Amino acid sequence: GRDGGAVHLLSRLALVELHWRLAAAVQTFVFGLVAAAVALSLPVRGRRLMGFFLSFLPVLLVHFPLALAGRQLADRGTVPAFVGVWAADLVLLAIGVVLLRRAYVR
Repeated sequence: GRDGGAVHLLSRLALVELHWRLAAAVQTFVFGLVAAAVALSLPVRGRRLMGFFLSFLPVLLVHFPLALAGRQLADRGTVPAFVGVWAADLVLLAIGVVLLRRAYVR
């Protein structure tokens, strides 16, 4: 009926919010993985303050813009909620795994 569109919109937004909250819980582990990978990639002398700042670069330059864009796309219904919300975490996880493998290959 008339309210079907409103109900669908509310259920989509609720699903996006659920995924957003679950992804937020996983983000801390993904951020930690990236930070560890960056720290292990640096020489021992550079692991202190420089490592701290460098570990934030992937988060600031990759994760946050992707997360915000994905959330907007999911809110609008352009992409499924799972794809829009989790894409940023999955991309950063992949970056973290690649960096960690490179650090261990050295």
